[in-house]
Amino acid sequence: MALRGSRLNWPGLSELKMRWGVSKAAIIYRGHQLGVFSEEQVRAGYIGLKRHGEAIKESEDDLIQNEEPEVISESIKVMRDYFGVSTSEIAHEMGVQLQLLNSLLERPAGKALDNVVKLEIHNNELRQKNKYQ
Repeated sequence: MALRGSRLNWPGLSELKMRWGVSKAAIIYRGHQLGVFSEEQVRAGYIGLKRHGEAIKESEDDLIQNEEPEVISESIKVMRDYFGVSTSEIAHEMGVQLQLLNSLLERPAGKALDNVVKLEIHNNELRQKNKYQ
């Protein structure tokens, strides 16, 4: 699909780009790593991207929807919900201001997630209740 005979198949590269959401340059690079493309094909690919004005911004870039980052926000949610670590504590350990961390997490600065009950405190309270029942 990415090759037509011994030459790069530009429509095929565009299809791969749209399917996987990565640049044609990255597809060429990875294809070379995997042995799909030869040195000559890679060189021709990079020259073709430059010649068509796609070395910086590729023609399909506006058609690909940006992904929302999930790993960091989900990790912080796990730290809060399961381990009782507040967003303030996380920001402190990261060496960043809480406002910056909240902005990176796409939360308004006034809506910090510091209303988390630490699990150890909560568990101790439950043990005390159960002890007297």
